Amino acid sequence: MAYQEIRVLSAICNMNMRLQVKQWGNSKAIRLPKDFTNAMNLNTGDFLELEKINNNTVKVVIVPNSPTKRKRLTLDERIAMTSSKELPVIPEWDLLTPTGNEI
Repeated sequence: MAYQEIRVLSAICNMNMRLQVKQWGNSKAIRLPKDFTNAMNLNTGDFLELEKINNNTVKVVIVPNSPTKRKRLTLDERIAMTSSKELPVIPEWDLLTPTGNEI
């Protein structure tokens, strides 16, 4: 069975691990050992932000699940926060021909 290995290095807890990617429903998943989560102070509900550095390296940042996290904004709230000065001016906009079912 082919599998992809992920190397997790942590200078903070001085651990090196090799974790196997497994199938979880339609997704892929890795399980983090308890020793690692304790050493990294990871809690259920915390987030991991992954940034691809290259084909073999991923930067992992732990983002605690804070009770003061920002609420998800609705489209109306986002539009209300946007000023017309922030939007780019595209002079050709009104001259463009429709390509789909635009209103």
